[in-house]
Amino acid sequence: MTTIAASLGDRVRPATIACDLQITYAGNIKMKTASKILELAPDVSKHLFNADKAFVGFSGNTSAWGAAVAWFLDPSSKMPNLRNGVELLALTSNKDILYSTTMATWLPIKEKYYSIGSGMPFAISALELGKTPKEAVLFASKRDVYTGMGTKEYML
Repeated sequence: MTTIAASLGDRVRPATIACDLQITYAGNIKMKTASKILELAPDVSKHLFNADKAFVGFSGNTSAWGAAVAWFLDPSSKMPNLRNGVELLALTSNKDILYSTTMATWLPIKEKYYSIGSGMPFAISALELGKTPKEAVLFASKRDVYTGMGTKEYML
C-alpha cells in the first residue's frame, strides 16, 4: 500500500501533506513513482471542497489511482467506482483534512493530523510525537515494507 500523512500545521509550521514513493506490484516487486499526491486545479478544488487549493493523496491499487487522477483532471466525466482497500486523504486551504474511500463522500477529520495506508499506525504515532508529515512518512518507511523509496511533501 503506502503511507500518506497530513497535518494542519500550527503557528510555526504550515499545513502539509506527504507521501512515500514506493509502488508494490504483485506483493513483492517494488518500483518508484514521482508522487502519490495530486494538487487539484483551483476550479476542481473549489467545486469539490469549496477551497482555493487542495491536495489529494492516494493509498491502494494503482489502477484505481489512475482512474481517480483522470477524474480529478476532468470531473465532468463519470466518477470512477473505486475498489475496496482504496483510501484518499485530502488537505485543503480551508485547513480541512478529509478522508474518502469512494470520492463521492468525504469525511471531515476533526484532528490536527491524520494518516492513511499500510504505514498509518507508524505515521500516526510519529505525528502524535510532534513530527511533520514528511518525518512521519520516513518513520513509517522504517517499519512498513510497503512504504519507502523516499518522500514527497506539499505545503499550503
